[in-house]
Amino acid sequence: MMKDHTMYRAWITLIYVIDFQRRGGDNMPKCDRCKLECFTIIMSRFNTQMICDDCEDKEMAHPDYQKAVNAEIKALSGGNRNFEGIGLPNNLQGR
Repeated sequence: MMKDHTMYRAWITLIYVIDFQRRGGDNMPKCDRCKLECFTIIMSRFNTQMICDDCEDKEMAHPDYQKAVNAEIKALSGGNRNFEGIGLPNNLQGR
């Protein structure tokens, strides 16, 4: 099941990149968390922010990351396609 979920996230990222290129790539997306421009963004596991690779790396190193992943998988398995996450820990907010 984890493999299917990882594939789902990869497709979402790919669709975003293709759409960005289709629009001409004139406006770089900004990370919702650090506010820096970046080429690719992905949705956070903790909330609905779209984050850059650096913020994703920090998120993946957080002790509650696996808890957030498991909650997301459980929600998706139950049919919830609008899961808002378990909430962003205070030490991951902002830069």
